[in-house]
Amino acid sequence: MPDIILLTGETEFPFLSDLLRPYAGSAEISHAGSLEDLKRLCRTGPERHRRLIGFCTSVIVPEEIISSLDGNCYNFHPAPPSYPGYHPASFAIYNGATTFGATAHRMTATVDAGEIVGTGTFAVPPGCNLGDLLIAAYSATASLFSELAPKLAKTDVPLPPVQVEWGDHTYRKADHERMRKITASMDRNEMKRRLEAFGEIYSPLPTNSH
Repeated sequence: MPDIILLTGETEFPFLSDLLRPYAGSAEISHAGSLEDLKRLCRTGPERHRRLIGFCTSVIVPEEIISSLDGNCYNFHPAPPSYPGYHPASFAIYNGATTFGATAHRMTATVDAGEIVGTGTFAVPPGCNLGDLLIAAYSATASLFSELAPKLAKTDVPLPPVQVEWGDHTYRKADHERMRKITASMDRNEMKRRLEAFGEIYSPLPTNSH
């Protein structure tokens, strides 16, 4: 069984490690809350096989770390494959999405582009606002992690991909900033849509994922 590095927040680490522990045997489960933490853990030596798991993290893992772990790195993205990239929930609200979800995938040097190994989907209720969608996506991502926890902890071979592809457009920070701009020439409906989808709101999720 591989040792595991969880790249996630302080709040999430105890919950996620508890999900992994029943299947992890004597494997060590370590916490990295930042890129600096991750680099420090990866400098401790390759004496044991290790797996990196990112969960709702804004840290972009460098290619050299992914390579040093033989690509044995996975990420849990709080959005479905059709919404890769930055602030996916905002674009889903703007587009009037009727379904949303979560994605587990192999990390690659390109954000939200690796082989998909698991998904979760839920219906977006009519009138759902951005805050509610963020919370629902976070919950779906936690459920997907729980579903895949036995495989992530018990085997050091790559998880098999599922037959799902990423969406054609990866949303970038520049896309989000552009959609936050309101101009006098916009009609009231467009202004309303943008404010509802891209206005300031407390988010329980980071803005990026790998």
